[in-house]
Amino acid sequence: LEPSVGVGNFLPSLIAKYSDVPEVNIDVVDIDENILRVLRELVNLLTIPQNVRLNFILADTILHNFERRYDIVIGNPPYKKVTKNPRLLKEYKRNNQNKDTNNLFEFFIEKCISVGRYVSLIVPKSLINSPEFNTTRGILSGMSVQTIIDFGEKGFKGVAIETVAICVDTMSPQKDTLVESYITNSLTRYKQT
Repeated sequence: LEPSVGVGNFLPSLIAKYSDVPEVNIDVVDIDENILRVLRELVNLLTIPQNVRLNFILADTILHNFERRYDIVIGNPPYKKVTKNPRLLKEYKRNNQNKDTNNLFEFFIEKCISVGRYVSLIVPKSLINSPEFNTTRGILSGMSVQTIIDFGEKGFKGVAIETVAICVDTMSPQKDTLVESYITNSLTRYKQT
């Protein structure tokens, strides 16, 4: 599952990585019909192996009822707060454990870990230390946070938001976490606590 596909920046890498797997179904979701239209055109420019099938879903990922559990969920959800639509915010919070936030990326984290076995998302670094995400960190602490990659501000060219990639095995208990820092050019293993 790619829960916020946009124009599909991850798709070429995913298709290449799984080109030798007998069958690969990739559900790509976006809330914007025009973006999905552009994505379809871009996909037509790719060479897609016979074993890969793309399923385009026009939906709000947070509210969508996924009928399956995914092996892998990978994405870069939006980093903005829901402030102008109180009814939508109420809907987002209804099934969310973290009631202290109105940030979309947090709603995506909870949705993705509820529908996926392995979840890898690029999110703002504030997830790691902001009190707003204490509940979210508590949820993740019961799972195996396998890797955290600290991009700092190097995650996206021209974007001054510090980001991290967090990779979680939602079905396994705590283990060690490998932390890679683009800032200090280091790789360290920590006991997950």
